[in-house]
Amino acid sequence: MHPNFIQPSKTVAFTGYRPYKITQSDPDNSLLFAEVQARLLTTIHSLANRGFTIFLTGMAEGFDLMAARAVLLAQNTFSHL
Repeated sequence: MHPNFIQPSKTVAFTGYRPYKITQSDPDNSLLFAEVQARLLTTIHSLANRGFTIFLTGMAEGFDLMAARAVLLAQNTFSHL
């Protein structure tokens, strides 16, 4: 890995709950997941507009993968992510 790959001033890291913990409070988890995904995408767009270009996730099942999917979707608008 190139030593300058991670630039703290342009980096965001995501971590969060596993799926079963996310849905404990909502019996209709499909709506909850859709809302979280939409908010993630909005947040990533906002961060990209502020100059963030590197998005890290541990790729664990649950929020980590939701964040990774949102970053991939955001690349349709911000190809430099």
